[in-house]
Amino acid sequence: MSGMLIIPHVGAKIRICHKVSALPFCAFHDMSISSLSRRLAVLFMSFFRSGIVSLFVASALTSQAMAKTECNTASDGQIEISMSEVGVAVGYMWGRGTLTYGGQRYPISVKGGGAFALGGAKVTGTGCIRNLSRLVDFEGTYWTIGGDVAVGGGPAGIVMENAKGVDMSFSGHASGAHLSGQISRLYFKIDAF
Repeated sequence: MSGMLIIPHVGAKIRICHKVSALPFCAFHDMSISSLSRRLAVLFMSFFRSGIVSLFVASALTSQAMAKTECNTASDGQIEISMSEVGVAVGYMWGRGTLTYGGQRYPISVKGGGAFALGGAKVTGTGCIRNLSRLVDFEGTYWTIGGDVAVGGGPAGIVMENAKGVDMSFSGHASGAHLSGQISRLYFKIDAF
């Protein structure tokens, strides 16, 4: 299964390519969602057997453990967010949520992407914002290095920081079939600012 690439197409057909030599061999297959999920699960297991994602899994577990920290002080902001992620080679994430800071609630949006992702997932959860001295410092690009593997669902965690020194730790639940191991760049914006 080495070198397998799944490329979705419009309609009910899926093109599956196996890279046997320098040129890939491709064939079209009719697949239901459950059949596609089974094939993605087999693909993920082949990555585990070859040891390719062990670094990503270790990074994801570390990020998840760090993200489970509680908001400690009244000055910490809190975030509730729901995000979706899709990817074939390059991943894209988007979502909406709420930032609570200084006793006020602000609607926020997030979008961005990462270097490697396969499949799709929905992530919902909560998090803490630290080192936020002014509300305007929340907006901007946050960077994270990590990875995640999920087939069906499970816990999710992410730790990020922006250029202004604002830290965000997020934990929640992911549902879907996806594999991601990436350097991600996510842009957070306060919608009613």
